Amino acid sequence: AGVSNFYTEITRSFAVYDTSTDSWKDLAPLPEALHHIALASAHGAVYMTGGYSALDFIANRKTAWRYDPATDKWSAVADMPGPRAAHSMTAINDTLYLVGGVTAASTQLWTYDPVADKWDTHHAPMPTAREHAASANVDGKLYIVAGETPNSDGTGNETYAKLAIVESYDPATDKWSKAADMPTARSSVTAAVID
Repeated sequence: AGVSNFYTEITRSFAVYDTSTDSWKDLAPLPEALHHIALASAHGAVYMTGGYSALDFIANRKTAWRYDPATDKWSAVADMPGPRAAHSMTAINDTLYLVGGVTAASTQLWTYDPVADKWDTHHAPMPTAREHAASANVDGKLYIVAGETPNSDGTGNETYAKLAIVESYDPATDKWSKAADMPTARSSVTAAVID
């Protein structure tokens, strides 16, 4: 899902890759055309949050959706506490952890409980505001990697500073820690965990 034809069209396409057959299959399209969303899986479903609904890049979507692979259907779940785009979401013990992004709440960590269908905003804030970052669950801790932060020159022009910063969050203690920086600052990244 995302922007196609470089800023000319927003697609609703959603597909799955089958590693055993080395093939792709189209699934039920996204419930609305969005880009710069976050996706994560929990309780056997895929969850999608936020994003942009237009090419004006105004973060105005606080919707959240659940995709059920058994029925190939999307359904709305509780809205996020506020709009967010270019954010990251990761599951830890079937709870979704959402952080970063284009929002007034970039450092706020929100969690979503799929069973209760409720959001919680009462967590320690992330030390470094950022968007276009990646996150992953490593041994029950949330790691957020790289990204970018906007810089204003006071004239209305914004530039973006790429980050090499890596930070981790421990749900058991509600505390953030600094990890070793990446060798190269970068943004619009993704991350995955092996073993």
